[in-house]
Amino acid sequence: MVFNFTGIFAVLVVITLFITVLAIFYITRTVARPLLKIKSGTEKIAQGDLSIRLNVDTEDELGELAKSIENLAEKLEFMKRERDEFLSSVAHELRTPLTFIKGYADIASRSSTTPEAKAQYLGIIREESNRLTQLTENLMNLAQLEENEFKVEKHRVLIKELTIEVVSKVTGMFSQKKINLLVSGEGNFYANIDFTRMEQVLVNLLMNAYKYSTEGSDIQLTVTPEKENFKIVIADKGEGIPRKNLPHIFERFYRVDKSRTRKTGGVGLGLAIVQDIVKKHNGKIVVESIQNQGTAFIIELPYS
Repeated sequence: MVFNFTGIFAVLVVITLFITVLAIFYITRTVARPLLKIKSGTEKIAQGDLSIRLNVDTEDELGELAKSIENLAEKLEFMKRERDEFLSSVAHELRTPLTFIKGYADIASRSSTTPEAKAQYLGIIREESNRLTQLTENLMNLAQLEENEFKVEKHRVLIKELTIEVVSKVTGMFSQKKINLLVSGEGNFYANIDFTRMEQVLVNLLMNAYKYSTEGSDIQLTVTPEKENFKIVIADKGEGIPRKNLPHIFERFYRVDKSRTRKTGGVGLGLAIVQDIVKKHNGKIVVESIQNQGTAFIIELPYS
């Protein structure tokens, strides 16, 4: 009887040990290994390696955690790439006008330079200075947006006065490319807006249309009052935006064609700032575009 009990006990011990080994193996496989992979992955992220893939395929909380970490690494990698491209673009945007300003200032200061040539060179210097001013303003606006210090001060404004001011700002530039700015809608109504900020929005959109329009083409500025809101549409007949790029057009630092943007200027901040200003007016902005036919930006704003 004692022998049988001892044998049964021995069998139970063996079974228990076997189950324990299986449990340890299971825990090691399903918990410890994934945790070690996650630990190793987060250490690599901390060291700047954002290309990590954890390869944790479990369908539990650890698997979800691993996927979240991979997604975070992908977003950080994207942001790093965008930041590097942004810094490169800013350096380019600063270097180009400064080179023009220095070069033409040197030529204009020569005694042999004719008054006509000097006036032409001073015009180029003025234009490049304006580029630097615009870049500086965009960078300041970005800093304010990042710190949530970007303010709008709304006042009762006659929209007609806004459109007149905007048109006067861009007419000189448009005439250089013989671009026709067609304005429709009187704008004989009032709305509570920040005049300066909305002027910034419209000038930005019009200059964007100007950059991508061919010589002699038309750009349309339309103001339409509706029951509860009013619309402002800026439409061009330029090269258009590819469909795949439209969802990203208002993202910060996003540029549709980076090589072309280098030629036309810009670091991918203008439209992001435009959207933020419109949102702070409780409005919305959308873009419609067909390649090789043109682009339209549609702003919808409340009266108050």
